[in-house]
Amino acid sequence: MADLDTYPHPNWEIVHRVCHGENDAILSVDVQPSGKRFATGGIIDGIGIWSTSLLRDASKFTKPPSKIEKKQKKKEEDAGCCLALIQRHQGAVNVVRWSSDGRYLASGGDDFIVCIHELQPGRGRSSFGQNMELQMENWACVEMLRGHGLNVVDLAWCPSSDSYLLCTAGLDRSVIMWDASKGTMLRTFKGHENFVKGVAWDPRGEFIASQSDDGSVMVWKVDGEGGDPIAKITEPFEATSTSMSFSSRLSWSPDGGMLCAVGASIQGAVRISREDWSSSIVTVQDSNKKNIGVAISRYNPQIFRWRGESVHYCACGGSRGMFMVLRGVSDPTSNTEEFLVSLVEGQFQQKNVADLAWTPDGQILLAVSMHGTMMKGVFTERNLGIPIKSQVMENQKDSVSSSFASANSTTIHGLAEREGGQSASECSPLTMRKKRRITPTPENDRTGLPLISEDAGPVPDPQKPTVHCQTCCCGGKAHDVSNFFGVPEVSAEFRIGDVAEEKDGPRGLVVTNTGGGGRLSSSSSEKCWSVDMSEPILLGTSNASYIAIVTSANVLQVLSHAGRSVISPMGLPANIVSLRIREDSRLMAAMSDRRIKIWDLDRRRCTFNEKIEECVLKDKVECIEFGVNGYPVVCLKNGCMYAYNNDMESWMLVCSSQSDATFTKQIAVSGTGQQGEHCIPQGSWDGSKFRHYLTVCLDVGNIEQYKRFASRYVQFLLDQRRDSERKKKIEDFCIEVATTPNVDLRDFVQNELLEDVKRDIPLGTFQTSFLCRINEIMDGHME
Repeated sequence: MADLDTYPHPNWEIVHRVCHGENDAILSVDVQPSGKRFATGGIIDGIGIWSTSLLRDASKFTKPPSKIEKKQKKKEEDAGCCLALIQRHQGAVNVVRWSSDGRYLASGGDDFIVCIHELQPGRGRSSFGQNMELQMENWACVEMLRGHGLNVVDLAWCPSSDSYLLCTAGLDRSVIMWDASKGTMLRTFKGHENFVKGVAWDPRGEFIASQSDDGSVMVWKVDGEGGDPIAKITEPFEATSTSMSFSSRLSWSPDGGMLCAVGASIQGAVRISREDWSSSIVTVQDSNKKNIGVAISRYNPQIFRWRGESVHYCACGGSRGMFMVLRGVSDPTSNTEEFLVSLVEGQFQQKNVADLAWTPDGQILLAVSMHGTMMKGVFTERNLGIPIKSQVMENQKDSVSSSFASANSTTIHGLAEREGGQSASECSPLTMRKKRRITPTPENDRTGLPLISEDAGPVPDPQKPTVHCQTCCCGGKAHDVSNFFGVPEVSAEFRIGDVAEEKDGPRGLVVTNTGGGGRLSSSSSEKCWSVDMSEPILLGTSNASYIAIVTSANVLQVLSHAGRSVISPMGLPANIVSLRIREDSRLMAAMSDRRIKIWDLDRRRCTFNEKIEECVLKDKVECIEFGVNGYPVVCLKNGCMYAYNNDMESWMLVCSSQSDATFTKQIAVSGTGQQGEHCIPQGSWDGSKFRHYLTVCLDVGNIEQYKRFASRYVQFLLDQRRDSERKKKIEDFCIEVATTPNVDLRDFVQNELLEDVKRDIPLGTFQTSFLCRINEIMDGHME
């Protein structure tokens, strides 16, 4: 490492400092590609949008003026103040990143959600409780991406300016790729065994790199079909433990030839070559000759000419509030040692550096800390050299765009950055979609279902018992499922079997999540045991024979009521959002990729494995239940209901209105219809209503209810004494019931329907052809 004193120092100054305590931490910072704005994310104020003009005048780093200061405010003077404060997350905002074209701002938080924000016309209104006037700009949340099971701590956009693909990293050990323009989850990268705290997208568009607390960096092929990473680097991290760091943000060099990871075993940065994924540790020492731990890295977006060589610069955030800038030769085959260009210490009051960001021209570096301080460093040619345009960087955009042309063909191309006065709805792929207002369910809702409340419509009662299956329990809040299902949140403690439990069912099953794992325990006086899991437990359900639980790692485990594993843990391809188990030990799991699986636990085989068709999900999903026939019934918030019919291999629309939803659900799910035939309103049903529910009963396989409706329909026809066609209708219906496919109802027709008819109309008065046909059917000649 070269002596720092031999190089000219950049100018460093404090842009912003708050000293109100730990809750004032600034957790993330990023500069818009146009260089007009930068964004910050924190604990108290959520997301702040700032004009970069304040970097020239730090005194403008203030919130929008209050009402008292309204008269003193002037438009021109306010150009450098806070343009907007966004408070969409229910918790701290851990990361903010601009899209490659600067149109959208993505944020990830402790609420497991990724929000996509876009500038709208006019001025924004302050959030409830803020003592502020209208904000200078109106930034709206146009999309919420739900799929992570724990905190989202890092994210990265696709480098192509005409693609809105996004990858996110969370503490649920997963990296997820999204199409932000559609709000859909494209792929989940799994392989890490601990928290994933950093993710970076290769500037050439080929790879995604992730770093985890398991002591590894994994490199994934973006368009690869396999689930395994193409490279796994562990050697530099074997002796390290980064679990105490807020994040482990790694970064690619602007030409994509080098990857800078963090958390090396001997403290320092890790230099990984793209050529062969070989690694070397770059150590940095403070003024006392002690090695500095590195938790954040951020490459300068430009390549510079320095003393005849093409070089790049990487800023690294260290422990104890130190951060530094390293210079390296822009050649992946070079073994040239990194040189320390600048070291800053003592400015963040021993608080760790949380994030770093460069301006697009590479001249200013921003650093933020857990103490709430922001610093800027201004670099000149004397510090960096002369910026040059690498041929690789020139060809980079073309190669990245072509890589995603087919996969992202519906994305609107060539979008120029829109300023405040232009319409968003005409060109934005996000704002063209219907905006939603999300209302969380009460804290005691432990159904584990992805529920969404709109402005109207009742919230289902989580305490309402079911008859044929046990509901799952969890500590989850409501989730948006207009495209893909959300993921239940981790609850510190919840019970299994309390919501929908039979009289002889198991009691006293308690789930407790502490730290990084979970525990399932039985407090029954007869059987006391506990089972520890390495991951938090999200969902659970049980019947008289089995207990099924789901962990945050998408692992389904089935136990006996003695706490023994009866089936090996099953890893599933997507997040499980709902569990149901029937008395006959059929277990159903609904997953975030719209797939539903049903297992017969007694026979140990899968009996159902289908996806919900996209045309079915026209509204929010209220619940997914077992149908009478043992197949799923999907209930939507607007009252529509779809039941899977295995004979037809299709999703049947059995209800299309809110007014019929309750009664249809009782027929399709519980099979009771409240009190059978007595549940039918007297005198309020016409023939078409009877015919509708007769069809529904066949679609859902509720034959007992079908018989009740058939008897009532025959009585309805008998009462139509003025109808000259009533005999013909009775004849046709009796033949229809007797020849019902896939079920033998001949005895029912002979012993019940015809007996009802004979009390009113002598059979001898019916046509001879009908009597002959009935006799043939009764004799078994049904062709």
